[in-house]
Amino acid sequence: MSLLEQINNSEYLFLNHLFERDGNELIINVSEGIESEETHDIEVIGVALTGLHNVDADKSCSYNLVFSDYVLYLVTNESFSYLKKEEEFTGKSFRIFSKSHLKEYNEKYTSYCRDEKLIHYQIVCVNHVIDIITPYEPEITFKEKK
Repeated sequence: MSLLEQINNSEYLFLNHLFERDGNELIINVSEGIESEETHDIEVIGVALTGLHNVDADKSCSYNLVFSDYVLYLVTNESFSYLKKEEEFTGKSFRIFSKSHLKEYNEKYTSYCRDEKLIHYQIVCVNHVIDIITPYEPEITFKEKK
């Protein structure tokens, strides 16, 4: 299974770091989430929810995604992010859009050369949604702490 498939099959992703290096090189580091075995109960608006598990980031291993350049990137609090039904993509935790409003926005409001194909990637994390518009595929590496 490729690293991209491993990321895409993750039930939970956590954003550890996002930063720029050497100009417009974008580095994103994410970890998979681990569901605790312990359960707990809570009450929300008078409704009891039982048998819940906490999910925490597994810091013992992570994925680095390096975009050598980008046109646009956006980080959104996942509570305020949503998809519109006319948007089209493949993937689950790592999405590649064929049609998106952000891509349309980019075409209207940036001066990027229209002849080069741009790709809209989206990384869906537990607390963040990261959108990247770029002509380049990311380089993905797996990091394991020893």
